[in-house]
Amino acid sequence: MKNLLLSAEATYAKNVLRVQKYHQRLARMREAYRAWVVSVITKTKPAFITIEKLHVHGMKKNRHLAKSVSDQGFYDFKMKLLNTCRKMGIKLREVSSFYPSNKTCSCCGHKKSISPCLNGCFVVNSVDVKETET
Repeated sequence: MKNLLLSAEATYAKNVLRVQKYHQRLARMREAYRAWVVSVITKTKPAFITIEKLHVHGMKKNRHLAKSVSDQGFYDFKMKLLNTCRKMGIKLREVSSFYPSNKTCSCCGHKKSISPCLNGCFVVNSVDVKETET
C-alpha cells in the first residue's frame, strides 16, 4: 500500500512538472512574439509611434477577459517598444482611450462625421484602405 502511495505522489509530481514546462514554453513564445512585433513596428523607422493608454486593471476585472488580458503582457510590450524607440530615436506617444483615432484623417487631421458609410476624407480626397476592406 505504501509503494502505491509513493507511486501516485511521484506520478503527480511528474505531471505537475510537465504542466509547468508547458506553461513556461507558452510564456517564452508570447515573449518572442512581442519582441518580433516591436522589431517589425520599429524597422520602418517612422517619425513617431502612437499607442493607446489602456486601463488594464479595469479590463482584468471583467471575468471573461481577465485571463486573456493578463496573458498578453501589455506592460512588457510597452516597455520593449519604449526602449527600442529610445535607441532608434523614434518618438513614442500615448493617447487617451477616448481619443478619436478612427475618426481622424491620418493625412490632414480632419475629424470625420459619425456616419460609418463615409470611409474617406473629403478634405484631401484620401480613402482609408483598412476601412474599405471591412
